[in-house]
Amino acid sequence: VDPGQLTAVGTTGYAALDVHHTAVDLTGGGNVIHHMSNGIVAHQSDVQVSDCRMQDIQPDSAYTLTGNGAGIFARGDQGYHFLRQQGYGMAGIPSFTSCRWGVYTEYMNVLSTDNRMLDMGTAHHVERSGYRYVDILNNLVAAHRHGMELRANDGAAHILLQGNDITFGDHPCANCKGYTGILVTEGNQQAHDARILNNSIHFLNAPTSRFGIALTAADAWQVADNMVLMVSNAHNRTGIQLEGCRATEVSCNQISSSDTGYPIAAQSAIRNMMGSQPLISCNEMDRTANGILFNGVAYNTDVRGNFFHNHKWALHLDGTAVIGLQELKGNLWYNAAGAGGVCALYEDTINAPNFPFRYNPAIISGGNTQPPSVSPN
Repeated sequence: VDPGQLTAVGTTGYAALDVHHTAVDLTGGGNVIHHMSNGIVAHQSDVQVSDCRMQDIQPDSAYTLTGNGAGIFARGDQGYHFLRQQGYGMAGIPSFTSCRWGVYTEYMNVLSTDNRMLDMGTAHHVERSGYRYVDILNNLVAAHRHGMELRANDGAAHILLQGNDITFGDHPCANCKGYTGILVTEGNQQAHDARILNNSIHFLNAPTSRFGIALTAADAWQVADNMVLMVSNAHNRTGIQLEGCRATEVSCNQISSSDTGYPIAAQSAIRNMMGSQPLISCNEMDRTANGILFNGVAYNTDVRGNFFHNHKWALHLDGTAVIGLQELKGNLWYNAAGAGGVCALYEDTINAPNFPFRYNPAIISGGNTQPPSVSPN
């Protein structure tokens, strides 16, 4: 589809398809949609898309669509509509290239799988899919902003982000906090089945490439078996971050940096800020300033079976942190602290005796349950 549209409101075509209250089947046919403000726009409709390519979809300011600049925009409102979209495979023909948004949905059930998405703004934006089903699977993403963002999907029946390979975050921005590989923002409503599994997250050497996987006010999510790869300890801030979350599990992730210096004290593999009942277990961390960093009160925290390698502060509770007693958790240290650091540090020396970390000294698989250095004693 060529633009071919010179209208009173814009010099770029609004969309190749704009459908309302219907069902659309764009499977097969080898469709190519390019140089539009939007590709497919669907309101309260069921949409199936495969064997379709979106190229150079960029927002024209003449149009006010929420997700303007999307290869596919679908809004279900109060209905129970479904978007099913499939690409050519992670190593196949790119199904999205140079789009501000790849797939942008509101109030929809979503299945988006097997895409190669290059030179993107953000690949997936899923919003307000409460009581619905979301699967984003096996996509290769190169995004200049957030890789994937899920916003206000409280109470979703099922959310699964699995098998995606995401590189993100080099778009310049003024006064912004930077970008995230997978961003989740919720409102503390308990998730029924929400998981982020087996993804590969690649940071860029850019000041805006900040957070690998970041969850805010998420309840009962699982973040497991992901590989998070940083490249700059000066720019890349946190591998996996929980902020104000409850009963969220961060387990068996591998988080490392290819950098060896620690210029930013707040940089960490895993960071928990307030919330309650997090389980942080069996994660392997290497070459970040902090291994696990805690800020604020988070009662009933469980920190068990983690593997700490080269850090300045492998296990670090700042002066505001309260996470509770840790009894024989089996965390393992492999290396001494970096210069000026401590392997296990609790900055609140007065409160530390009230919440001890207890262990039996043992060497297990080359790691030591006794930190090489601790403070306070």
